[in-house]
Amino acid sequence: MQFKTYGLEEKTEVIKIQLGEKKRVFDTVISFLDYDQESKSGVFLVSLDKEFACPENCVCDIYGQVKECRKISECGENEMLCPDGACRERCEITNITTECKFGCFYQDKCLPYGLRVNGLYCSISNDMKTQLKADEKCENNFECSTNICIDGKCISSTLIQKIIDWLKSLFS
Repeated sequence: MQFKTYGLEEKTEVIKIQLGEKKRVFDTVISFLDYDQESKSGVFLVSLDKEFACPENCVCDIYGQVKECRKISECGENEMLCPDGACRERCEITNITTECKFGCFYQDKCLPYGLRVNGLYCSISNDMKTQLKADEKCENNFECSTNICIDGKCISSTLIQKIIDWLKSLFS
């Protein structure tokens, strides 16, 4: 399911939600209530439930109760956590139609955390989210459109260019 919000700026998030699950997307909570096989359509409840808070790396049912939580392991140096849950130097992205526990579904593929595609990135919450702009809060470089997160904020490309130009002038 792709969810867009329109306001001061457009944001996109691609989420995977199973029948009977509830998930927060931006300031909205979506509950997947029912699915009709014949018409291939779903029934969703969209609300502004401020109280709903599913723990990070967990899946909650439509009542907000935790169904399952994933243990995210720490990978060694020069390794990354792949969509199958194993730590490797490189992850191969293949067509996966069953489950994507340690990554995000995007165009019928299971992408590893941190991978950036078309202005989106695979977040640790298993959703594809819009990359952040300069001065927005971040935790990881891949969250920023410039790919640079310093002191919890995305840094603008113009600032980076100024720093590069200044360093060039020192060594010229």
